[in-house]
Amino acid sequence: MPKDETITGYGDRLIAVAKANILANGGLERTSDGKTSYRIAIQQPTNVEPLPSPLDRREELRKELLPKIEKDLGGGPQDRARAAYLAMALGEAERLRKERPEDWKNALEELKKFPKVLRQIYDAPQPQGARIQAAARAEGLEKPGK
Repeated sequence: MPKDETITGYGDRLIAVAKANILANGGLERTSDGKTSYRIAIQQPTNVEPLPSPLDRREELRKELLPKIEKDLGGGPQDRARAAYLAMALGEAERLRKERPEDWKNALEELKKFPKVLRQIYDAPQPQGARIQAAARAEGLEKPGK
């Protein structure tokens, strides 16, 4: 902040910029009982960032994350839990259960220590959540109580 700037001056400028932005985008300024208020115009929601194409990027994620999953299965407790979660999300659980049974078992035990993550798996919206929910059920992971 410049040396000659005050918090009040800075706040006043922020309010002026907000007012100008509201009015420039179809909003209204009202005064009632000596108090000014602003009504912000409703806008249609749109994507600010372009969506990736294709939308299903599992193969790209698999290529990027599999090396880390493989490494993290033998890592610390949080690493193992993350590896189990990602493996289920990417459809790699069955393969890892067969190829690295002890590491996989330990990773699942660590994941069970994160009930909020398990709850999120089972609360994931459909139809996208169905795949990871089925994988979690197949691994014996249950939705924790509240």
